[in-house]
Order: sequence, then structure tokens, then C-alpha cells
Amino acid sequence: MQKTQEYRGRASIEELDAFIAVIETGSFTEAARALERDATIISRRVSR
Repeated sequence: MQKTQEYRGRASIEELDAFIAVIETGSFTEAARALERDATIISRRVSR
């Protein structure tokens, strides 16, 4: 079993970072700015 294997139903580090940024900033737009990403990418990661 590989340590890097991703299990279904578990969030990736990027998804967790996006979720936390949205909670801390209060919006997808502000989270995107904080993470230097596009807001649509943040939205997709959080809604997955």
C-alpha cells in the first residue's frame, strides 16, 4: 500500500486549505486572494 494513495471520501491538503481560507476570510473571493488562486478553483475545491 502506497503512502501517497488517496482514499475516496477524504479531503486533500489543497481542499482543506481552501475550506479553511473560506472560513477565515468569509468569502470565496477573499479566500482566492489569500491563496493567490482563482475564485472558481477555490469554489470547486470546497464544494467537492
